[in-house]
Amino acid sequence: MLFIYLSKMIMRIVLLSTLLFIAVNANIFAQEISENHLKALVGTWEGSLTYTDDDDRTVRSGSSMKAVWKKNKLLVTFYHARNSGWVEKDKKSLALSLEKGQFNFDGDKWEVIEFINSELGWKMVLERRGLYKNKNSTFRQIIDYDNENLIVENMVRYEGADQYLKRNKYYLTR
Repeated sequence: MLFIYLSKMIMRIVLLSTLLFIAVNANIFAQEISENHLKALVGTWEGSLTYTDDDDRTVRSGSSMKAVWKKNKLLVTFYHARNSGWVEKDKKSLALSLEKGQFNFDGDKWEVIEFINSELGWKMVLERRGLYKNKNSTFRQIIDYDNENLIVENMVRYEGADQYLKRNKYYLTR
């Protein structure tokens, strides 16, 4: 009887300790990311965009990005050079919710999966669920920043699949 009682107490202590560990780390994690990390992206960036087209061909084109900070949001506009000479604009807004550890990216809520901060810059991995080509999928966006370079990679994984498919990747410099 004493053995059963002690076993239950140990299980409760382990469970409580685990929950406390998760809660403390989630709070620390949320505090690591600040608006200053997003504000560091403000400015004009030049580089390239690589993507896979509908025929599974890899396409590379010139690209630039302009980011401004307005009303607690990072407003980003991408410009893509096309062979025909015209430029396509793709506007995005990125807002941070520190309390929830989430980003609101053009109305979609992205969960912060990983955030690594260093003296040289930071790397953030975001994920959200949704439909891609009418299939349940997980979208992943990786933003890797240092003072002079910015890499933004977009991927998707169909439900039940093991690997992510690369959708596009921006390589930009100031």
